[in-house]
Amino acid sequence: MGFGLREALDRAREAARDVGGWLTDAEGEILLQLAAACPPSAAIVEIGSWHGKSTIWIANGARLSGGHVFAIDPHEGSFEDPSAHTLAILNANLARAGVADLVTPIVARSHDAVGRVCGAYDFLFIDGDHTAEGVRRDLDDWLPNLRVGGVVALHDVISPASEGPRRELKRRLWRSRGLGRVTFVDSIAYARTTATAAATDRIANLSAAVSLAAYDRRPRRMPAPLSRALRWLAGFTPLKRHERLGRSRNR
Repeated sequence: MGFGLREALDRAREAARDVGGWLTDAEGEILLQLAAACPPSAAIVEIGSWHGKSTIWIANGARLSGGHVFAIDPHEGSFEDPSAHTLAILNANLARAGVADLVTPIVARSHDAVGRVCGAYDFLFIDGDHTAEGVRRDLDDWLPNLRVGGVVALHDVISPASEGPRRELKRRLWRSRGLGRVTFVDSIAYARTTATAAATDRIANLSAAVSLAAYDRRPRRMPAPLSRALRWLAGFTPLKRHERLGRSRNR
């Protein structure tokens, strides 16, 4: 398994390198590992594909677990480019990366796509509408069918450009007892769902919520070292390479 994971990471990194999008290699690697850790024949849902940068990373992980990715995106317009039409670009990138057989694109807004993924799923990655209302709607729509023990991940949680994912995560961390301990890798936050979170995980999540609130209240011109300190306090924990490669699929 170790060799297969290394090979998948290298293949995904090379395939995703020139694909348009906003994803660091560390973020891509954790998405791949989370997909690889899914049960055999797992369904994986991605909300927001754009040109397929994150889709390629996830699909390479799905190949290791025997899973399949349902990539949801309207492919018409975006905050960055209202005139964009990106389905053809996505399909070409997936084919070039050799993962088209592992991905079913669903051309729709996420709310309208509810019900088009049959059965429960094991991994949910949300990178669509970045307003707080949009993130909340995606979580309300899609979390109920995520298996207990499955993983939900949000992109752009620790980012000065996007407040919505961070605001909604803070709200969930304060109120939810159905999330295990949240982990941060660059701007991605992820957690496993659970029937009842352990007390230690609840405490850790409340601490993360407080730190995220502090990050939100930073001055606009905060010196870079202080901004980095708040990112660290919020749980920003980029994994070292040997830690990423050594993580077990079953954890």
